[in-house]
Amino acid sequence: MSALPDLPPMVEVDRPEADPQIEIDGKLYELPRVDDLDLDEEQILYDVSGVIIPDFMPAHPSSPPEVKTAVALIQEARIRNPAFKRALIIIAYRRGNPGLEWQEISERIGKVDAFDAELALYGKAREAEEEDADRP
Repeated sequence: MSALPDLPPMVEVDRPEADPQIEIDGKLYELPRVDDLDLDEEQILYDVSGVIIPDFMPAHPSSPPEVKTAVALIQEARIRNPAFKRALIIIAYRRGNPGLEWQEISERIGKVDAFDAELALYGKAREAEEEDADRP
């Protein structure tokens, strides 16, 4: 349960049953979570979007409410950045195609429809959160 019920949680302990996926060229790729990256993938995250894993850590539980709110809002801005979306899709595609060169992966990901990527990352993730909230 989130310490801030009025804001979407940025870091969850409970994972949805299915991770979000995006379809590229007819194949589904599971989108990674920031808490499931190896060091090479964290480097990609940083190189592409300028963020690192600690940027997604929640405020300390004893922090005042205004600090928790500020941290949650900053995290929300970070995950809405198109470069963050691109980084996660690059990592997903790289996992599914480990033999491809960086340039080829980057060029292919650049052609992914931005709205489809948005739905894959946030629409389906929000659906999972809503389904979890509806369960007794």
